Amino acid sequence: MSRIQRNKVLAIVSSVLRTLCVLCATGTLFQTFLSSVGFSEKQIYLNATLVQAVNVGTILLFSHFADGKRPHLRSALVQIPNGLLFLAYLPFCLGQGASSFLLLTAVSLLQSVCTALNTVCEYKLPYLLYKPTDYATVQAIIGVLSAAATFGIGELLHYLEARVPYDRLMLYIFPIAALFFALAGVAALFYSVAVKECEQENEAVTRAPRISAFSIFRRPVFYLLLPANLLRGFASGVVTVLATVAISLGFGAELTTRMVSLSAVANLVGCLLFGLVSRYLSPRISILVGSLCFLSLPLCLEGSPTLFLLAYAVVYFGRSIVDVAVPSLLVCAVDADIAGPYNAWRMILHNGGTLLATAIASYLSPKMLLLLALGGSVVSGISFFAIRLLRVASPWLSRKPHLLHLHKGK
Repeated sequence: MSRIQRNKVLAIVSSVLRTLCVLCATGTLFQTFLSSVGFSEKQIYLNATLVQAVNVGTILLFSHFADGKRPHLRSALVQIPNGLLFLAYLPFCLGQGASSFLLLTAVSLLQSVCTALNTVCEYKLPYLLYKPTDYATVQAIIGVLSAAATFGIGELLHYLEARVPYDRLMLYIFPIAALFFALAGVAALFYSVAVKECEQENEAVTRAPRISAFSIFRRPVFYLLLPANLLRGFASGVVTVLATVAISLGFGAELTTRMVSLSAVANLVGCLLFGLVSRYLSPRISILVGSLCFLSLPLCLEGSPTLFLLAYAVVYFGRSIVDVAVPSLLVCAVDADIAGPYNAWRMILHNGGTLLATAIASYLSPKMLLLLALGGSVVSGISFFAIRLLRVASPWLSRKPHLLHLHKGK
């Protein structure tokens, strides 16, 4: 097995394990857990808002975290403490300190820092581990496997939730998540930088001068994609708190637990579909189609659990496509020497939109919140589709045309 093939396998294993862990620390599972231990809707919204704020700040301050030698080791090392922090939630499962919202939020914020540092690495590693043109295929495989595993976990939780109190159930889930994160870090430790087999891509990474994160402001494409990334993040943020929206609409833990399995199925189908069509269609088209899926959001307001779950499935299907298509497009369009600062600002804009959504969610009616998410997603999808050239060329690489790799679908 070549270095590149081994890196692909390790990347898939590490990402799938990490996805399952993040599922326990954010989103539907975690929001339901917070509700089960007695925290109010406003406290849950506040927790999500603070986590997003810390995530944005960490990405901005450490945009060069993946630069230099052996970024794969840095990625591996930040995953180990992230996993250990899951053990800090165990006292809440036992009913001890359940009123200490500050303590629980502090743990969440530390996990957010680790996740942000790993995110910075994740958008730099494809240039080092395998060819960027393989990124779409690798991400599609990761998405399908993660969705299948998440579906299994969701179904198991749905079965057990009717028999075991939710907080007691998470008493076993959190240690498993800690173990998975440790295994993900171990898998990442075995990455090998495939210098010879990805010589051109690695030359762009290892020989390019260090670029300031703020130099991106001089690139026109930053401003062209600013509203697209921000609005995409806002729509994604609303999806993140849909479990809390469901609770505010009068639905119970049974529905929110079912949302976990449903999101896994939608994610599996979305990633599988993108993997099949990515070789034939431009990612821009996939982004537009996925963004338009948010048009189903008004069905959540009909008062029917079936319609709520149907709308959630369609929206999550679209979000899954967009989440894979956007980085797949940009990893072939953004040069390696500025991948760190560019993706840092892209994630800042995205997470900034998510932060805005979680910050205002508790002050808006469910109808207004969902309509804003619908509008933001549609405008974002159209913006990505309308931009035909996403090349962010640096002066250094412009003098080395053999290092420029454009996606043939653009």
